[in-house]
Amino acid sequence: KLPAALLKMVMKKQLKFFPVVARDGALLPFFVGVRDGLSSGNELVREGYQRVLEARFNDAAFFVGRDEASTLESKLPLLERVTYQKALGSMAQKAARVEELTAWIGAQLRQTSPIDEQAAAKAARLAYADLVTDVVKEFPELQGHMGGVYARKDGHDERVALAVEQFYYPIAAKSPAPATAEAAVVSLAGKLDSLAGCFAAGLIPTGSADPYALRRQGLGLIRIVLEKQLPLDLDAALVRALALQPAVMPEPAKLAAQLSEFVWARAQFLFEEMGCAVDEVRAVRAGALKDFPNTFRRLAALRAVRRDPSFEPLAAAFKRASNILKQAKADNGTLPDRALLKDPADFELYDALVSAEGAANDRIVRGDYEGGLKSLGSVKPHLDLFFDKVMVMVEDESLKRQRLALLNKLVRAFHRVADLSEIQPSAA
Repeated sequence: KLPAALLKMVMKKQLKFFPVVARDGALLPFFVGVRDGLSSGNELVREGYQRVLEARFNDAAFFVGRDEASTLESKLPLLERVTYQKALGSMAQKAARVEELTAWIGAQLRQTSPIDEQAAAKAARLAYADLVTDVVKEFPELQGHMGGVYARKDGHDERVALAVEQFYYPIAAKSPAPATAEAAVVSLAGKLDSLAGCFAAGLIPTGSADPYALRRQGLGLIRIVLEKQLPLDLDAALVRALALQPAVMPEPAKLAAQLSEFVWARAQFLFEEMGCAVDEVRAVRAGALKDFPNTFRRLAALRAVRRDPSFEPLAAAFKRASNILKQAKADNGTLPDRALLKDPADFELYDALVSAEGAANDRIVRGDYEGGLKSLGSVKPHLDLFFDKVMVMVEDESLKRQRLALLNKLVRAFHRVADLSEIQPSAA
């Protein structure tokens, strides 16, 4: 009659008993209790354990009965009496923000990754309702799970019930992400609001102190968009979440940038856990949160191409081009004009770059970032010749601008995949 998760929680938390499960994870009608002391009278001890366990199960059944006497929907007004955080209002206000963010995310994904927006909206509305139930008051660890149980009992669609149940997923760094797109979107909305709200209220983690588990929520955010392949602009989502907060923010743009860096730090942690080198991760930082699944593909392409012996010399030549542009403080918007170039090496690099960029664009549009990088790498001999034969910073201002524009065109072409100037040479 009772959910297995509740039975396990009663055994483990209240009585320190071990539940017994089958190989498939199904709960079996057995438990293991441990006693301290002499081994005589075990039968009496076992009977005592059974009696107290039955009493605890009856208490749990009573709580469930009280909860099921009214629907989740009818419990929503009680959230107005629960304070989320002084500067951020009640849980009812937080729930309203999560509803609004869920609708916003659904609209952003409508063209590329459509979801059942009606189911997501209903799940967002009910996501926090179980916080005022008797079972969750007794066992806070079951938040979300009991919401899903009660949503099914109330007759809600399985997509709604599952999204409520998995609202807090992933619960830990290695635990599963939400199973459905609807559950993923509602979970994203909850995490976005928590991150934005805490940053807006000045509750930013410092050192090891992270009372609102924002690092875990940031990592969850990253994992969901990556594992569900959602092309959601997280920078825009964070700005939207900040705009909904009731806390007064003196510099919202600066706070948004700070929050973006915080989330990127979680992404960097995830990539490094996967075995990526720090310089490779830095090379894909630009625009990384605007389409995180794409960022992962760019990183994978960079790692694959890096294994080629010709890659390191290419990265060194690219870094030289980047450094020249930085020192010259060149205008990034200027395009090279072939007619204004002068030396054969200028023309060779220009023609090779136009050809390579065309081939790379065809591959990048299809998501073949590795092929795109390899196409762009074909300019390496022409770039070497350019550096050998011409001086970029000549006295002729017009020619200097054209050569800087040519290098800028090269750098911008590579930046669509990665900033190779971040790549460090391997140790000898």
